[in-house]
Amino acid sequence: MKEKMQRLIELARNVSDTYDDFVSGLQSDLYDEPILADQMVAFMEQHPTANTSDIIQHLNKLEHIDESAALPVDSKGEMVA
Repeated sequence: MKEKMQRLIELARNVSDTYDDFVSGLQSDLYDEPILADQMVAFMEQHPTANTSDIIQHLNKLEHIDESAALPVDSKGEMVA
């Protein structure tokens, strides 16, 4: 999980309109959520031009899914049925 969080932080710091609270908020929200962290890393890697609003919006969608029932994501980081 440590490597996953490091990757997430690296990606968050490279967002064009990043700010400290955005990075720490993602880290805090996803610290104990390995499935959501995987999904967010996939989304951010597949959408390198996404801004902080895009990323927060995607996270909000994912957070509404119970982690035990989380859907897998496709190669673009989008949820699949």
